[in-house]
Amino acid sequence: MDERAALAPPSTTSPTLTAARRLTAGTLCAVAVFGLAHRLSGDLWTMRIAIVSLLAFLAVGQGAIQTRERILIAVAVILTVVDLSVDPSAPATITGALAQASFLAAFMILIGVLKDAAVTSASVRDLGEYVTRQKPSRRYGAIATGAHTLTALTNVGALALLTPLIQAGVAAGRAAGDPPFISAIKERRQITAMQRGFAVVIIWAPTTVTQALLITMFPGAAATTILVAGLGLAILWMGVGWLEDLVRWRATLKTLTQTGGLPQRRPPLPAPRGAMADLVAVILALLVAVVVAAQAFDTEVVPALMMVAPLVTVGWIATQNAGLGARAAGVVRRRAVGLLTRTVPQSAPEAVTLAAAGYVGAMLAAVVPPEAVAWTLEFGPVGQFAVVAVLPIAIVALAQVAVTPIVFSVFIASAFADLGALPGPPALMILSIAAGWSLSLTCSPYTAGPLILRRLSGLDPFDLAWGWHWAYNAAAYLTLVAYLGVVAAFVW
Repeated sequence: MDERAALAPPSTTSPTLTAARRLTAGTLCAVAVFGLAHRLSGDLWTMRIAIVSLLAFLAVGQGAIQTRERILIAVAVILTVVDLSVDPSAPATITGALAQASFLAAFMILIGVLKDAAVTSASVRDLGEYVTRQKPSRRYGAIATGAHTLTALTNVGALALLTPLIQAGVAAGRAAGDPPFISAIKERRQITAMQRGFAVVIIWAPTTVTQALLITMFPGAAATTILVAGLGLAILWMGVGWLEDLVRWRATLKTLTQTGGLPQRRPPLPAPRGAMADLVAVILALLVAVVVAAQAFDTEVVPALMMVAPLVTVGWIATQNAGLGARAAGVVRRRAVGLLTRTVPQSAPEAVTLAAAGYVGAMLAAVVPPEAVAWTLEFGPVGQFAVVAVLPIAIVALAQVAVTPIVFSVFIASAFADLGALPGPPALMILSIAAGWSLSLTCSPYTAGPLILRRLSGLDPFDLAWGWHWAYNAAAYLTLVAYLGVVAAFVW
């Protein structure tokens, strides 16, 4: 893999561990290990340990979380009290919601460690500088397409690999004389390109949790129809994103050109073939490890990725320091300890946000009866198409209050299953819900994309949602309605 000299790590020595820090790191590591173990094995004892560890962290790790997480926890407590007062099976519901919350926290903790190796990779730095030296329009297409392809193969691992690459390139431009506002524009354009390429994968890719869930929840849809229709919409939305980026920044570029504020464009760098080969090796190692783990443990891509991410991270760190000779083992050992003592505790805010969001959504689904959707079946064909077209808006709206798309999808599918009817063909339902799920990744600061990017980049998740994507989201939805109409003509 990356065998060239490593850049300076965040810290080559373990931080001083206070008792509170030990408890925070220990409880979060236990959540990660047993939350994943329960998903793999289904054993009740692993679920119980994961839940107890999560609750223990909430008791001892208050210093590691912020106001937003505390608000979500308060909402979770209120919904728990409501469910206990109206649902005879509340204990089982609460246990299931806590198990889901533990897995979501484990997901955030384990995926985030990839950043630790990426930020010290010379190959990531060189590739980042190469990409950011391309023309802006070419940059957007390259990053969006690369993120899309990598996400289909490695899921959220793509964000962990590409975010440091982008920020390294922006930092190189800043070091070469780019003013701060130019660096901010570069970072924003590239991050949005990556985020949009990442978000649209779930509309079609069978390797995603979204497609695996929806096909199960809405039986009767042809897999080929879902694949072709979803891929067509994904390509269309990537074009919408490129056009929005071009229009948004055209006036700024014109003003900077007229006023002489545009920095001198540095000539493009030659393709860093060695760095490209290194990153391809990392991606292949991650991909092969995921496939092997998925086959060995008979599990889906996401749990497999969670299993192998720490191992690939340590391996990547080891190859970066291979040239240190006898000192390499000590450096790698200190970096590996740092993953536990520094990186894991740093993931606490995002882990708690995602876990609490999942819990809130599950509890909300428990207190809303399925009969609440029965009215949607009373319309004629035009009215029912309108219901299908409005589903993405409902997903996006609920995502603003931390109701995850997965909970909404399960709730809607279960409610219609109980009623014995759907407002539209299964394929159209799947396409609509998957599109809404995709939009939520660029609409809500409480979904996985903005939370992971906050963890990786330090950017505000509200900027990563409505702040940077509102025009794209609006244009994408209008395009979706027209596209659903075309698809409906073939499947209704």
